[in-house]
Amino acid sequence: MDVYSRFITEIRSYSHTLRESVFAVLMSEEPLVRVLDVRDDRFKVEVRMTQEIKEISKDYFGYGFLISSNFLVALNIAALGHFTWAVGNRMFWHCEHIGPSGRVEQILMNSQEVSFPIEKRPLTEDEVRNSVIILGSLLRESELDFRREYLKGIIHLNAGFGDLVFHREAFANFYRSFEYFITSRVLKKKKLANEVKDLKEGIRLLGLPEKFTDEFIVQKEIGTGHACAAVTERDRSGRRLES
Repeated sequence: MDVYSRFITEIRSYSHTLRESVFAVLMSEEPLVRVLDVRDDRFKVEVRMTQEIKEISKDYFGYGFLISSNFLVALNIAALGHFTWAVGNRMFWHCEHIGPSGRVEQILMNSQEVSFPIEKRPLTEDEVRNSVIILGSLLRESELDFRREYLKGIIHLNAGFGDLVFHREAFANFYRSFEYFITSRVLKKKKLANEVKDLKEGIRLLGLPEKFTDEFIVQKEIGTGHACAAVTERDRSGRRLES
């Protein structure tokens, strides 16, 4: 393989414990997406750009981001977990503090990582293999809304700033991603005529139980506080909406 360049980023797991052996399918020299430096709670992803791809791709760095972000989404879906970039969401709050002495101090507060409450379990080889299959499907998808909303949800679950957390915003992102999937892929429509009725029909066609359907619609309509976090947590326990 004629590799022109490599894009490497680190992914952290808040939901799974990791072993190098489960990533075997992505640790050879052949794949364009490779896994490196596996530790208990994080690993690195290398996206390769060949000379041929470089000549086709007009956005050099966009290629690396597109592939790596799709892999991140695919892994979350395949493992029903919470994986996110180890470094990201760098927001800053700056102020000047003047104390009794009159001395001016510069204060800078940066964002913090917030883990979504979930009990960790081992990542399996089948989940990694399924993520490769899902990645291929995502890369063939011309519409970017599903990936963008899902990615925003992943980032919001991990985001904290001061006393702020963004779990409610994450629920909204996952909901919009799910709504797009139901609309375009299950119901084969461009838009929903009756949101609640059509979503119920789409969920039914997916084979999910009626109890789940009713709970999801209710929580969507409430859309606030612990209700959103509860729905998202249930999804992560084994019934992830977007999977």
